[in-house]
Amino acid sequence: MSDPSPAVASAGCRRFLILAVLIALAFNLWTLTRYWNENLRDAFEARQYQTAITAFYFQKDGLKLAYETPVLGPPWSIPMEFPLYQGIVAKLSTWTGMPLEQTGRLTGILAFFGCFPAVWLLLKPRLPHADDWLAVVAVALLSPVFLFYSRTVLIESTALCVSLWFLATFDAAIRQLTPARLITAGVIGALAAATKITSFAVICVPAIAIVAVTAWDRRRSGLSWISAIKRPFFVAAVVAFIPIAAGIGWVVYSDHLKEMNPYGRILTSTSLREFNFGPLSLRFTWKFWQTIAFSSFQHVITIPALVLTVAGLFVVAAPYRRIALVCVGFYSVGFLTFANLHYVHDYYFYASAFFLIAAAGTVAAGLLRKTGGWRSVAMLAVTLVLLSEPLAFSRSYGGFYRRPNPPSPAIAEVIKRVTAPTDVFAAMDMDWNPTIPYYAERKAIMLFQSHTENAETFAKSLALLKPASLAALLVAAPHRSSMPFLLPRLTALEMEMQPIASAPEGDLYLRRDLLLTAAARLNGQQFPGVTLQLPAPLNGAYDLGTIEWRNQLGMTKPAPHSSRGEFSIGIVKLEGVAVISTQTPTELLIRPPAGAQRIEVRCGMMPGAYQNGNTTDGVVIEIREERPDGTIKTLFQRALTPLENQNDRAEVVVDYSQPTPFTGTLVFGCYPGPAGSAAFDWVYWRSIEVR
Repeated sequence: MSDPSPAVASAGCRRFLILAVLIALAFNLWTLTRYWNENLRDAFEARQYQTAITAFYFQKDGLKLAYETPVLGPPWSIPMEFPLYQGIVAKLSTWTGMPLEQTGRLTGILAFFGCFPAVWLLLKPRLPHADDWLAVVAVALLSPVFLFYSRTVLIESTALCVSLWFLATFDAAIRQLTPARLITAGVIGALAAATKITSFAVICVPAIAIVAVTAWDRRRSGLSWISAIKRPFFVAAVVAFIPIAAGIGWVVYSDHLKEMNPYGRILTSTSLREFNFGPLSLRFTWKFWQTIAFSSFQHVITIPALVLTVAGLFVVAAPYRRIALVCVGFYSVGFLTFANLHYVHDYYFYASAFFLIAAAGTVAAGLLRKTGGWRSVAMLAVTLVLLSEPLAFSRSYGGFYRRPNPPSPAIAEVIKRVTAPTDVFAAMDMDWNPTIPYYAERKAIMLFQSHTENAETFAKSLALLKPASLAALLVAAPHRSSMPFLLPRLTALEMEMQPIASAPEGDLYLRRDLLLTAAARLNGQQFPGVTLQLPAPLNGAYDLGTIEWRNQLGMTKPAPHSSRGEFSIGIVKLEGVAVISTQTPTELLIRPPAGAQRIEVRCGMMPGAYQNGNTTDGVVIEIREERPDGTIKTLFQRALTPLENQNDRAEVVVDYSQPTPFTGTLVFGCYPGPAGSAAFDWVYWRSIEVR
């Protein structure tokens, strides 16, 4: 049987490629609808929420260059990249009423599709046949890294889109210089460089290659070297100046803003240089190349695509081979330059994936152009390659979507209920994961895990927060169980010594003045996976004004008129002196004399609480004023853990004064320690004087 005519063969090839593209596009869109409502927690959690929380505050407070990512404390601006994607998501969500997360997915997929016209402009003048680029499109539409990360709330597809359009407009300006093309390439380049410098850097090498090839072609056409290089190098110099200036300007500006934040200084370009590039030695390790190979041939293309590409290089015509080899070289620029980023995060392959895909697609197109029996073999091989990509996606990234879609963390809803929209909370041992701040819709100080015990940096962050103060503190493992670490911090932050809620994420402590309001808001509420520990009202009331107490309370001036708690108070001898003995939780209530402004107290824990085998977990001593208007002012609070801290066995001396007289009832209370147990919690009051 004779070969079909070239026209018939070309038409058959075109139909095959169009069908392949349509099927790939249908699968691509199906995955978008399939995962449309998935929670962000299903995929690369922290980085997505960092992007989403910026878009949220854009939507809430409006667009601004010094945009807020409020997770590292004040000042809240710690810009990483120019917020092109976040701004689009915020505005599109506002205009359409679509939820922020779905808007982020839609923006990502539209930006991904927006790459293809730029790819067409770049490939059309270089591939032998106009339809050849469709092979690249088919492979790209099914690439696992594109299928997955184009649907996440990340800037990757937007950064790649503007970078490819810069390369396309730069190529057009080199080919035919006009002022409009020159300006367009410069502006898009500036946007690309500021949006994500690592993506833009990958594109710069092909841009340099375009200049070099253009100059060489002009020289081969008979021009002198000076005439050959003059125009392309002039265009390159003019166009390059704008993106380079924009990129450097953005880095300097963003670093300045980060330097103003005590924790943000860790994120400056200087501080991240080693993390971004990695040591030179990394590029010569076997594990590095294993990681590169795995991501390249599992996430970007597949093993069948690799086999097809390598084998096809020996068969296809020279133009296809040349383009494929050049694209492989361009692909290597990303991971060789930003070695550690690619070693740690697979989503960095997104920026250079099109080059490896273009290599595979170009070879596939070249094979489909072969005559005779080669065409049938090529069609079968290309079909197998395209089928292998959804399978690779299913085995890798698809696992994220086969898991049950987890709900948002319930502890975030608790924080939202017990704090005001303007309140700030802190979190320890959670690094700077913005998940909980995002769902709580509250600004936060998320301490880097490396800085959890760095009290100096935390104090600087709190100082910038003034006159406001932290409303809550969320503590995760390992410090959630470390009382020596927690107690001084809870005291300094004026937090309750017992957590108001405990969840897998951590224990939530609340500022003392917010406790009663929070208890009222949470009473009767249930949150999945959260154990609420609301303060129980001290219902037991004992009248201390009766005749039996008349001459027994001389250690207090004036005498308490009543006590609250499960047990009544007692009078015992301690070192030969009569003292008031109480079992937690108990409160003594005293009406201050007119004009009184000072309180002097001597109290402590009974020795029997921690001697003779008794094991108190500690108590909290608190003095507060319950005012007539219903407000509460905490005057003193201290946690005592005598088994852990020998100094807490000494007597506590309180000398408190204020410039204005007391107006409400003074409450002298003792409560269970941070662990919540009242066993052996015996407290004495040696003297109380209000004057």
